[in-house]
Amino acid sequence: MKRLSTFLLIAILAATEGYAATQVKIQLDWIYNAQFSGLYQAIEQGYFAEHDLEVELIKAPKSIGVIEAVVDDDAIIFGSSESSVLLVERLKGQPVVALAPMFQTTPMGWMSLPETGIESVNDFKGKRVGIHGDGEKILEIALAQAGLNLKDITFVDVGYDPSILVNGDIDLMQAYVIDEFVELQRLTNGRGKILLAGENGYLAYSQVLFTSESVIGNHREVVFQIMEACRKGWAYALDHQPETVALILEKWTPELNRDYQLGSLAKIEGLVRPAGGDIMPWVSADKWKAMQDLLLEFDLLTAAVSMDDLIFKP
Repeated sequence: MKRLSTFLLIAILAATEGYAATQVKIQLDWIYNAQFSGLYQAIEQGYFAEHDLEVELIKAPKSIGVIEAVVDDDAIIFGSSESSVLLVERLKGQPVVALAPMFQTTPMGWMSLPETGIESVNDFKGKRVGIHGDGEKILEIALAQAGLNLKDITFVDVGYDPSILVNGDIDLMQAYVIDEFVELQRLTNGRGKILLAGENGYLAYSQVLFTSESVIGNHREVVFQIMEACRKGWAYALDHQPETVALILEKWTPELNRDYQLGSLAKIEGLVRPAGGDIMPWVSADKWKAMQDLLLEFDLLTAAVSMDDLIFKP
C-alpha cells in the first residue's frame, strides 16, 4: 500500500503544471542481461519512481568507453565499471567517483573438468591454460600466490566457447562464473569446476556503480536516492529470480536463453549478496587501497591514486 500511495502521489503531481520527474541515466558496461537484474527491478517495482526519478539504462557504448560516456555527459548520469578500470582512469585525470559494487568480488576464474585433477592453483603447473587478451596479468597474480609464474604453464589463446575445454584441447580456461561457466555446466551436465580469481589472490570489485565529481557536487541527494533504489531492486531480483529473468526476456533482451539467464542469476547472487550479507555496500577505502597495492606490484597501475579523490564519502 505504501508504494501504491507513492505512485498515486506521483500521478497527482504529474498532472500538476510544472511537475517533472528528475531524469537520470545509468550507463552499463555490457548488454542488457542478468548482470544488471537489480536495475531492471528497481525500474519495474517503482523504486526509482518513489524518489521521483525517471531512469534510463543505456547498454555499453560501441564508439567510446564507459568512463568517457559518463564524464562527458552533462546529464545526471551514473555508470558501471570494474575497480581496476576506475583506478586507471582516475590516474589519467578522469573525475570519476566510486560509490558501491554490484558484485563484491570479481566473477573471473579458471574452469576445468574433474579428469584434469586440478584442485588448486598449485595444480596449474604444466597445464595448458586458455586465456583471453585481458587475463594474463590476473593469472600471474594467482600463480604468484602458489609460488609459480607464467613460465610454469602453456598459454593457449582462446575465445569464449567452452567446447575447446570439453574436447580436451586445453586443461583450464579463463571464464566468468556467471557466463562461460554456466555454459560449461550445461554442456557437461554439471561436471565443471571453477577456481575463482577472487579466492586466489586477485582483489577486485566488479560492476562498480560510479559517477562524476560534477554529479556529486550538484546532485548529492540523487546519489543516495539511486543507491537506495538499486539496493532494493537487487534484493527483489535475487528473491524473485524466475520472475526477474522473465522480465529481462519480455522487456529488455528477448533473444536471450531463459535457462542460461537463470543459471547466470543464480551465480550472480553469491557476488551481489555474499553469505547473505549486505547488498551494494559503500566501497571500502581499506579494500580499495589493498587492490591498488596489488595492481602496483604487478605493473597494472603506474602510480598510486588518492583514495580521497576516488571514493565517495557518504
